[in-house]
Amino acid sequence: MQVQLMPIFLTLALATSCLVGEPSLSGVSSPQVYLNNQLCSSSGGTANCTANLAATQSTKDNTCPTSSNQHLWPIDGAASDCHGWAATDSTGRQHYNSADQIKCSCDGTSMTYSQYPGVLDCSGTANPKSFQLNQCVQGTPPSLWDTATDLSCCVPMDDCVSALQDQADWLQNGVRYQPEVPDADRDLFITIGMTDKSDCTEINNRTILKLYVGPNTTQTCQGWNHYLNPYPDTSVVHQNSAVGVKCVDGGVSYTQYTDVDCGGDHPTDKTDWYQQCHQGMPPTVYTEVLDFSGCLKQGYKPTPGQ
Repeated sequence: MQVQLMPIFLTLALATSCLVGEPSLSGVSSPQVYLNNQLCSSSGGTANCTANLAATQSTKDNTCPTSSNQHLWPIDGAASDCHGWAATDSTGRQHYNSADQIKCSCDGTSMTYSQYPGVLDCSGTANPKSFQLNQCVQGTPPSLWDTATDLSCCVPMDDCVSALQDQADWLQNGVRYQPEVPDADRDLFITIGMTDKSDCTEINNRTILKLYVGPNTTQTCQGWNHYLNPYPDTSVVHQNSAVGVKCVDGGVSYTQYTDVDCGGDHPTDKTDWYQQCHQGMPPTVYTEVLDFSGCLKQGYKPTPGQ
């Protein structure tokens, strides 16, 4: 398996409490919340939307100060459950959004979902989004800055730690960038999950490769280490690198080398696809683009041929 993961030395602690209730929005006018296109009881409807909740906020301040604009998300439903919300702006116009595939990362430090603008029923084209716990990250649209403020319901973390410790392969991202990634391109990246499972299950935070896809990084050699023994054993390592990393509609293409400085004798041209698990090279590896946000910010479409 050829992947790259930042060196993650996790400090995990089980939360002492978990937010439970109906999803909600605060800091907006006339909020309404829906579950599978049915109005929730907290918004005056009949649907019981009680769930374990995660708290996030979005502001226009790149320091993410504490804000009244809080969103409480349901995180324990089915992946296909559609969480919808509506709010009214200062001109009286209603804005609709919805999301599915809402889930926590294995280590409980982030939440991801697919958002559908303009609709309450999760139809149309989705935009992948994520929130990082206590980290201020530029969002979509780029005028917003996002952070997760409470992911205490993202459990069981003990199972996650056990799974990570048993992982036979793990990655270390960012071993080499030559030339360095410019500051202007630091928020333009994608992530690729890799696994030996043909349905791309068992991808976790130690088997995720992060590649920069900005307009100024196509000639940057991006190198990473792939360790073959369980974490944190570094005794057996395969080094890998990629150059020419660029977005395409629905995915990302690049040329991969079996060394850390893009100078090997056997380069391999690769393309990985967003939300599509496919067999890679070598054929024992299956890959899927998990975070396509760096390409979306540059106008690329989340599916091929759109």
